[in-house]
Amino acid sequence: MNKKNAIKYLLSHFNENWKGFKKDLCIDLSGNFTESLRNNPLFSEISNLINEKPCSLPYITQRSIIWCSLGFGYSNLQQIVKELHSWIIPSYGWVDIGDGFLQPDPKGETFQQAIYN
Repeated sequence: MNKKNAIKYLLSHFNENWKGFKKDLCIDLSGNFTESLRNNPLFSEISNLINEKPCSLPYITQRSIIWCSLGFGYSNLQQIVKELHSWIIPSYGWVDIGDGFLQPDPKGETFQQAIYN
């Protein structure tokens, strides 16, 4: 799978999640889907993903919003973690035990499998 198709596949899983919780985040993934982003609240984050830059996208559950930080390779992930640290501490947030990176669980939900494939 090439990067463009992988990005589209990953966004389709976020899109399915958003349809159930926050429809204004949904994007039209048919054709040139970048055109449908103009008025999307996540425009800059999705644009970063499309341009292979680090980004964070929300995955919404009944109880919380999980911000998934994505990057293309180790240096991208390190960059976004550094940016998160500069935001978390001044905002009275916290950092859990560990380095913040999750290991793949092949028995996880489809979305989790999409992230790790």
